[in-house]
Amino acid sequence: MPGIENELSALFPRTTTSPEETRNVGEACAGHLAAGSVIALVGSLGAGKTQFVKGLARGFGINPNDVSSPTFSIVHEYGDDGSFVHMDLYRLNSESEVADLGFEEYIESGSVIVVEWPQVARELFPSDTLSLSFSHLGGDKRVIELLSKPSRTKVPDPSNS
Repeated sequence: MPGIENELSALFPRTTTSPEETRNVGEACAGHLAAGSVIALVGSLGAGKTQFVKGLARGFGINPNDVSSPTFSIVHEYGDDGSFVHMDLYRLNSESEVADLGFEEYIESGSVIVVEWPQVARELFPSDTLSLSFSHLGGDKRVIELLSKPSRTKVPDPSNS
């Protein structure tokens, strides 16, 4: 996968100055991903993760206005066939809780899987997970950085950086 790694490296790091710009970066990223991709998004509340997911969804042909944060429902499936799955693990406390959601089945489904707050389940992610870090710099300014590319290791723990 050297081609995709270089293409993704060219997208990041990226500073955005509006929600729409953050969505545009997500849409551009979608152009480099295929069905079955797993994307882990790490960042604090309000860092732009959901806006990025709206852009990813748009890049996969899903209306971004239909996309909302699944903080309370934990999982949202989009597309007629559930081909785009958005998870938010913020309220979960253990890998076993994540596994009980059917996480492995989602991973094996061939759907695009986007996970906010993946840290609670790092060991459950496939080795080719794309991991991105989001930092809020104040106002509408955010920085999106590539933590790991497909074909690399598990979801990193940013607290160990």
